[in-house]
Amino acid sequence: MAAAASPLMSELNESPIISSEVGSEALLHAAVQWPELLGGLGLFILGMMLLSEGLRAAASHKLHDLLRQFTQTLWRSQAAGFLTTALLQSSSATVLITISLVNAGLIPFYQSIGVIYGANLGTTSTAWIVSTLGFKLNLSAVALPVIALGAFTRILAKGFWANLGLAAAGFGLLFFGIHMLQGGMAGLSEHIDLVRYSDSGWMTRFLLVFVGIVMTVIMQSSSAATAATLTALAASAISVEQAAVLVIGQNVGTTVKAGLGALGANTAAKRTALAHIFFNLITGGVAFILLPLFLWLTRRVSEVLFDGTATDLIALSTFHTVFNVAGILICLPFTRLMAEKIQEFIPEKQDSLTRRLNHRHLTGSLVDLEAARLSVIEVTQYLLHAERSDSRKDLDSAAEAIEQLYIYSSSLSLRSEDKTGQKLHAELLHSIDHLGRFQRQVERPSHSSALRENLQLAHLLDREQALLALTLDWLRSESFSSVTEDWKTLLEDFKALAPQLRQVFIQEAVHEPSRVKDIPLLLDGLRRLEVVLKSLTRLCYHLDNMNEILSHSSQKQEVAEAL
Repeated sequence: MAAAASPLMSELNESPIISSEVGSEALLHAAVQWPELLGGLGLFILGMMLLSEGLRAAASHKLHDLLRQFTQTLWRSQAAGFLTTALLQSSSATVLITISLVNAGLIPFYQSIGVIYGANLGTTSTAWIVSTLGFKLNLSAVALPVIALGAFTRILAKGFWANLGLAAAGFGLLFFGIHMLQGGMAGLSEHIDLVRYSDSGWMTRFLLVFVGIVMTVIMQSSSAATAATLTALAASAISVEQAAVLVIGQNVGTTVKAGLGALGANTAAKRTALAHIFFNLITGGVAFILLPLFLWLTRRVSEVLFDGTATDLIALSTFHTVFNVAGILICLPFTRLMAEKIQEFIPEKQDSLTRRLNHRHLTGSLVDLEAARLSVIEVTQYLLHAERSDSRKDLDSAAEAIEQLYIYSSSLSLRSEDKTGQKLHAELLHSIDHLGRFQRQVERPSHSSALRENLQLAHLLDREQALLALTLDWLRSESFSSVTEDWKTLLEDFKALAPQLRQVFIQEAVHEPSRVKDIPLLLDGLRRLEVVLKSLTRLCYHLDNMNEILSHSSQKQEVAEAL
């Protein structure tokens, strides 16, 4: 056994990972570098979180508006996904906003796949920032003043500027984290050298892909994992090929977060997460299989773009961009097919009245209110159909939807300075209240057959039926004028007629005792009809008010297409 072991020991002694020249001192020195390395990574992640949170809070409506306006075609959807991710430095935030818009019915699922394509390409912006600026500037001299400025702005200012200060502090922390990463990695690479073990075999590549996935899962950010990889490459701790395979794994690792986030979520979230997983797996798989080709192509592209002066860091950033672009080009022709297959695999639930109400993906913007408003309209349509057909079947789903609307509305968190949002929230609660009153009356017998024996009531009920149909048309399309005044007129005509009708019913019962038994039905039918007319008049009034508020707000463009 000793003889067999000696060649192995000899090989290890010839090429140790930790240099034998410094022995235990190297181990101690390497251990000292870990706090700086981990601290730098922590600051980078914290900086990204603050940057994303600050920008989202400062420009929440604008970001939603960007995605809304740029999702009319698949190409524009990709541009919106790229710009939003490059701004927020977080593909997860972009996917979250996209899920909320799909969930609210403001963009179709097919177009959301384009946003995912763009978001994946947008994550490469972090690599470019780190490779072009992070290793060329005196980061501590630049970062610390930015952190101070951002922190004081966050404390002293309010609203937009306070959120912008938070973003600035995050940006500074991000670069200071890179500065610490550089110091920690440089010291560590002197004693831990992975380059000499850069085996190009398949098993080594698989292991590195797994390491990249684990890095992203632990850091909860592929951008942070990529920054750590670039820092290791800059310190010559890893080779370009090793770094490239790690980046592939990190790209795939973002799908783990998306998949976990979709567990227990609604249909829209699950579909969007699955599209994200499919695209990243396809993109990563192609890059993994064709790695030598992509590395060669990356070298050629970076040499052309930088006139032969490209560093390994630029080459890795180019690789990150090139294989994501390749993934988009491969998937683009099959996007509609992908969307159809995902919709078949994750079908819409039978109870679609509450599908827009996703408590797990609230954005704190008008999109949340729009999801509730559209749900109110759908429940109203459902109940109007039931009232027109005089059907009392399958009304439990409407009652449950109204209860969910109350719960959802209580979860909304709107900024105090968002006056438009506050007004819309109040109108929404009024709408849900009157919708609930209408729903309770629809569940009760209408006694329409008995009421129609009176010619005046028969005429009034015919007007009600016509107005129910007109209201359905109004709710389906904004091209129809408001029906609120029509309901108000019908209600006033009924109120003028109701006392006279009660006297008529009583007098008829006096002259024909056999009709006494009909009086409770007739009077109950009158009371029910009055509540129905009142509820629909007020419901349409508050829906009108919501439209009016939106049309006169500075955020009209953000929600106009959904009205």
